[in-house]
Amino acid sequence: MIKSVSRHIILLFLALSPGIRGAERLYVFYPTMVRSQVLQKEFSKTFAGVDVIVFGKYGDFRAKIAADSSAAVLTRPALIDQLPGYEKRLTGVRDGKTEEAYRLASVGKPVKTDSLGSITIGVLDFLGKQGMEEFVSSMTRHHAKVKRVMKLEDLLPLLTFEMAQAILVTDEQIALLKKTSNLDLIVTQLPGAQSGIIALGAQKSASPDAVIKALRTQTVLGVQQWK
Repeated sequence: MIKSVSRHIILLFLALSPGIRGAERLYVFYPTMVRSQVLQKEFSKTFAGVDVIVFGKYGDFRAKIAADSSAAVLTRPALIDQLPGYEKRLTGVRDGKTEEAYRLASVGKPVKTDSLGSITIGVLDFLGKQGMEEFVSSMTRHHAKVKRVMKLEDLLPLLTFEMAQAILVTDEQIALLKKTSNLDLIVTQLPGAQSGIIALGAQKSASPDAVIKALRTQTVLGVQQWK
């Protein structure tokens, strides 16, 4: 009798405890200079009732989605468009905008935009090989050679060791790189080169209410609001 009562209590506890059973899952992939382990701790503190896993590499993120998909993902809108069965539910707003501009940064002198097809451009990978080649092409309007890196800070060695003649970055990224480098980084504008900052994607049949509530009440990854 005692064993039976204890078993029922345990089952009731599991059913009522979202952190143990039935918690919504959120996969986060948004490469920054902040390590994924640090982001994981920050998300875990503020996203009550949500099991959050932060990924540092595109390949790891896609492999996990394929093997054990989550109801919701937090990443760049262009990547959500790659994921079968997912749709954008919320779009992040930073400084009043849902999109950010992309620029080219080079050492010592600006890049000649009419010869981009003949140079190598470094970029932070968030779409995989083919996806990043298409992304760079859409931003530069040229089919340049693309050199991908897994970490933002790894873009600098590409320039230092002349493995790339320019890097494709956002204003936020170039500001961070300038703080950590003595390189004479020169920015070249790319008219019309803009892409979405960040978005919440969810499976079409899912209702990630806890994730949405947490996003609307927390400031994460420099996003001031969601719409």
